[in-house]
Amino acid sequence: MVLALLASVLLIALVARLLPLGWIVGASVAAFVLQGVTDLADGLLGLRSGHMRSGQRPYIGAAARRQSSIKCAFGLLLIGLALFGLLLM
Repeated sequence: MVLALLASVLLIALVARLLPLGWIVGASVAAFVLQGVTDLADGLLGLRSGHMRSGQRPYIGAAARRQSSIKCAFGLLLIGLALFGLLLM
């Protein structure tokens, strides 16, 4: 929720030209790294424990491992996008 709010503020600042483009890219990279590391850590812990909770729904066993694998993949994707963003800076 906080990251969505941050992304909205950055988008508005970009449109209104309140911040230079380099700041926007840097803040986006930081947000992607933070979310990616969080997703990756949560996914790895779910793979290790075999338990996962997404929202209000608990997953156990194979379903937890499947959801955790998906979460790990999204974490790696976000970290990869952040690295790509660093190349653009």
